[in-house]
Amino acid sequence: MDTIQLRSHSPRRWTAYARAVTVAILAALALLEARAMAPTGILYDFGSFWASGDALRHGLDPYGVYPLTFIATQDGHPQPSPNLDPPVLLPLFAAFSLVDPQIDFGLWWALSLLCYAVACWLLLRRTSQLRDPLTLTWLASSFALWGAVYNGQIYTQLLLLSVGAWLALRSQRSVLAGVLLGTLVAAKPNFAVWPMALFLAGSTMPALMAGATFLVLWAMPALLYSPIVYQEWLTVALGTDSFGGANGGTVFSLGRLIGHPEMTRTLGIPSAALLLAALAVWCLRRRGDALTVSALALVVSLLASPVA
Repeated sequence: MDTIQLRSHSPRRWTAYARAVTVAILAALALLEARAMAPTGILYDFGSFWASGDALRHGLDPYGVYPLTFIATQDGHPQPSPNLDPPVLLPLFAAFSLVDPQIDFGLWWALSLLCYAVACWLLLRRTSQLRDPLTLTWLASSFALWGAVYNGQIYTQLLLLSVGAWLALRSQRSVLAGVLLGTLVAAKPNFAVWPMALFLAGSTMPALMAGATFLVLWAMPALLYSPIVYQEWLTVALGTDSFGGANGGTVFSLGRLIGHPEMTRTLGIPSAALLLAALAVWCLRRRGDALTVSALALVVSLLASPVA
C-alpha cells in the first residue's frame, strides 16, 4: 500500500522539482538580462526618436537623419534607422527633445519597465490560475521585454494599451475599449486589423469608437504642424530598407529568410492579402465572439505587417 502510494505521488514530486528548477533558471536569466540591458550611454532607437523631436522643434524634417539617429546593421551593412513612427507620436518626441537625451533615455527605460509591470499586473489579477512563480519569472525573463527596453522602443507602452483594450472588451466596456484601440492604431497603424476584425464579427461599438479616436488623434499633427508631415512619414516608411527585415517575423520576411531579398514584396504582398482575406471570412462566421476574434486579429496584424 505504501509503495503504491509513493509511486502515485512520484510524478507530482518530479513535476514540482522541474518547476522549481525552471523558476530558478528564469529568475537568474531575468537578473542577468536586467543587468545586461541597463542603460549604457548608447541611445539606439530612442536616439532616432529624440532626433526626430529635436528636428521638429527646429523646423526640420522629423523623418530625416541626424547625429543621434540610430545606425542599424541590415544584411551586414550599417545604415541609418530614422524614426518610422507616424506623426501622431511627434508631440511626444518633441517633448523628449526638451531634456538631455541621456536623462530622457533613463526615464524612458524606467517608464517602459513600469508599463510592462502594470500590463502584467492587470492581466494576472483577472487570471488567477496564472499567478504562480513560473508565470511571473517567465514574464520577467522575456527577451521581448528586455530587447524593447534596451533599445528605447515603445512596445511596452503599446502592450499596456493592448491589455487595457482586451480587458475592456472582456468587461463589455465598449467605449473604453474603442478609445484604447483607436489610440493603439494611431500609434501603430498595422493594428487597424484588430478593430476591423471586431467590426466584421459584429462588435460594432468598439470598432466605431476606435475609428473615431484614430481620426481625432491623426488630425492633431496636421493641425499642430502641417499636413506635410504625413508625406514625409510615408516617404521614409515606404522607402526604408527595414521593409521585410529577416528578423521581423512577418510574411514580408520570407524573401530574406530564403536568401532572396528581392522577393520581399513578391512573396509578402500576396501572403499578407491571403491572411487578411482569411481573417475577414473567419470573422464573418464567428460573429459575437469578441475575445477570440481579437486574439486572431492580433496575430494576423503582426504576421501581415511590412515591419513588425
